Amino acid sequence: MFQRVPSALLVFLGLLLLGVVSEGRRLPSAVPSGLFGAAVVFNGDVSDFGFTYNFDLARVAVQNRFGRRRLITDYVPGVGLDEDFTRPSQDCKDVVNHLYKNGYRLIMAPSLFTHCLRWAHDSYSDLYLLLVGGFLSDNDKFPRMSSGIIRDWESRYLSGVLAGAATKTNKIGYITPFTFPIFGAYGTAFYLGARASNPAVQMFVMDVGGFDNATLQIKAAEDLVQIHGCDVLGTNVNPLDVHFYAKKNNLTSVFSDGDGRVLVGETVLTSAMNSYAPLFIKTVDMLLNNTWSRFDYSGGFEDGASFLAFYGGSYWDNPMIRRVAEPILEREFDRLTRREANGFCGVGALGLPTQNGSDCLPDSMVNSWSLGFTAIPSVYKNITYLGPAVVELREFYVRYTDGVAIAFVTISVIVLAIAVALAAWTAFATAKGNKAMKYASPPFMYAVLAGATLVCISVIIMNIPTDGNCNVALWLVAVGTNLMFSAIFAKAGRLWWILRSAEKMRRVTLPNKQLAIVLLLQIMTLMIILVLGTALSPFRRMSITDPKLPPNSVYVYCAPSPNQYWPLAIVVYQGVLAFVGIFFIFKTRNLFDELNESREVALMIYNLLFVGVIVIILLYLVSLGPYASYAIQAVGMLWIAGTTMLLLYLPKMYEFITGKSFHSSRDSRMKSMGRGGQTRSEISRETNRTRIEHATPMNSGQTSSD
Repeated sequence: MFQRVPSALLVFLGLLLLGVVSEGRRLPSAVPSGLFGAAVVFNGDVSDFGFTYNFDLARVAVQNRFGRRRLITDYVPGVGLDEDFTRPSQDCKDVVNHLYKNGYRLIMAPSLFTHCLRWAHDSYSDLYLLLVGGFLSDNDKFPRMSSGIIRDWESRYLSGVLAGAATKTNKIGYITPFTFPIFGAYGTAFYLGARASNPAVQMFVMDVGGFDNATLQIKAAEDLVQIHGCDVLGTNVNPLDVHFYAKKNNLTSVFSDGDGRVLVGETVLTSAMNSYAPLFIKTVDMLLNNTWSRFDYSGGFEDGASFLAFYGGSYWDNPMIRRVAEPILEREFDRLTRREANGFCGVGALGLPTQNGSDCLPDSMVNSWSLGFTAIPSVYKNITYLGPAVVELREFYVRYTDGVAIAFVTISVIVLAIAVALAAWTAFATAKGNKAMKYASPPFMYAVLAGATLVCISVIIMNIPTDGNCNVALWLVAVGTNLMFSAIFAKAGRLWWILRSAEKMRRVTLPNKQLAIVLLLQIMTLMIILVLGTALSPFRRMSITDPKLPPNSVYVYCAPSPNQYWPLAIVVYQGVLAFVGIFFIFKTRNLFDELNESREVALMIYNLLFVGVIVIILLYLVSLGPYASYAIQAVGMLWIAGTTMLLLYLPKMYEFITGKSFHSSRDSRMKSMGRGGQTRSEISRETNRTRIEHATPMNSGQTSSD
């Protein structure tokens, strides 16, 4: 058993690392010798058929252009964005480190990774970078980082021309992921294009707080159509749900970043398209030919970086749209291709010069990063910002009225009552002068019961995922398990020290007071981890959608901030204590029966590890709903608390009732089954008894040996 326990702990820690650290994301392998490695970093996935999809199309175009004899390209999806748009995320740093160590010397990423790319530039002197979607104001500090934009507001302007011509109600809806200026510029361009073909048009704007929240996007579309009367919908978000909604309701929609007509059907009037291939090809060509010089790129219709997708059937089937839109489109296509002034503005948020005139935002407003959709309506009276889309989400978590909560709260109360009863029995047995309780050190028995009590209380409160409950439940579980096992290990450590001193015929005094200090230091170490972790990244109430849930529903749960793994430090610390405890109980396995708890403690540790492995596998490697997750956690914690108390108290209660040693009775039964005579362990126990008991009498407050 003692050889299996450490290996079980390793399995437990390994599975936890797998469950907490691994995100299931593919990472590029090493660049083959002799090839130049270029990688693209995304925050989304290539299956979005939007911005990320276009990024990957450009990567493929670069690979096809230069072939696999000179170049290898790859990509990393789902990378954490700059935190608060002010500092690089740890996830992005980890990805950059991996790419560099595996031979990639060019990393291309959107401007949402600006701070990560700055960090990468300063960290690696031979790493080249391409920032897409913005310019660096201090580019002289980053000689190995080029930047570029696509004037994608040009294609959005032209798609707006078609939207204005297509509306019958003179009302178009626009769904934006965010309200800050770059997206305000896109929306302004879309509106100005619509106004060019329909001076009476009104545009209603709603934001959905991100690119990928399909539920909010559908809600925004419903509000724009049903409440505000819009019959054309434009989007700057990735999923196709809005366009399928428009198709289902016989409405017209305008897509962006991908060819929506191919993906959805003919109800998509057109799509504002971008290609990053010219920018990527220029960057890679300079590096392959050793002609690198940092540059700022601006691409548009003239080089194919911005364009419109083929028109949908609603354009060809409606002569009115063609009659109104075609003259404007032909004129603007020509002007854009020749890089002439195109008659619209609203792009100054990118740091580009704006045109002067009554139709343009004042430069002082446009160039301010505080300007977004909330300020644009003060300039363009026919743009109405309606605010964020709001969906009344049904939250799924375990409530106290649910059967599973009633069951486990009831069990927790029963286990708590057992702990209180055992505490009362401990006091009674100690007062009676019971020898087993005197050897067991009652103060530490109380500590074990206190730890079990904290674990049970955590089960009672953990089902309500508020920010407060999330952190309190974590603290209770961590402190409770630490208190239970630290008290047991401290007792085992004292016995080992006494036995070691007795073997050397030395006197040692270890009163409970000194042992309590050791226990307190162990708990204080854990408290430091908890305080620092909670201060830096507290557990919070979070929500996630799940295909198993009904529409407009979310699973609410507790978790630390993304990419924060500090709870792993708790597990590692507890694991170190477990290893120390295993050492102590192994060394004291041959003590005489009244002091020997090695078998029970070994079972406690083995029980902890076994249950921990099962819980980790089910929680981290299997997709479960809130009820199953709660039940698994509750079963694991109650099992550990209950069996620990049972294993600790059963031998002592047996001796109190029968007057016989639990281990001696067990050995007698084994002898009656055919194992006669004294074993080496039995002889060793008697020898240790003689050394310890004849040296100095033991008591619960002080233990000595000569």
